[in-house]
Amino acid sequence: MRPSPFLLALVLASTGFAIAIGAQTAPADASGVAPAPHTFPDAPGKDTVLMACAACHSPDYITDAPRNAKGWSDILDMMQAYGATATDAEWAQIKGYILGQIAQVEVNKATADDLQKLLEVDAPLAKAIVDYRTANGNFKTIDDVKKVPGLAANKVDYRKNRLEF
Repeated sequence: MRPSPFLLALVLASTGFAIAIGAQTAPADASGVAPAPHTFPDAPGKDTVLMACAACHSPDYITDAPRNAKGWSDILDMMQAYGATATDAEWAQIKGYILGQIAQVEVNKATADDLQKLLEVDAPLAKAIVDYRTANGNFKTIDDVKKVPGLAANKVDYRKNRLEF
C-alpha cells in the first residue's frame, strides 16, 4: 500500500525538522565547541542539491550515508516517486553530483565512466585505470590505486573514504 501524498509530506517535514533540531543541538567536544557540520563538496550541481535535497535533509544525512551508485539511484528514484520536486535537468544534476561527489565506489568493479566521475580524470586515464586493474589484478589498498601511471595520488587520497575494495 502506497502512503498518501499528505502523509508522506507530513513524515518528510517532521523528519527534516527533527534533523534540523538535532543538528543545532549537537554536543560540544571537550573544548566546548560543537563539531562543525558536514558540508557538500564544491562541484557542479552542488547548488541544485542544496535547493532540492537540503530543504528536508541535513548535509550529515546525505554525506554520512555510505551508499554505492545503485543505492543512491534507488534513493533518488524513491524521492521522485514520493513527490520531491525538481525538473528533469535538475534531477540529472542531482544524480551527477551525488554519484560524482558522495557515492561509494567499488573500485574493482567500477567502469571507466564511474572512475572518471569519481576521480575527476579524463576518459583516457579512467580507461588506463581499468586496464591497469585488468593487467595487475584487483586493487587491495589505496596505495595499489596510486600505482596507476599518470594518476595523481592526491586525487585518490581526497576520495579514499569513498573507495571500497
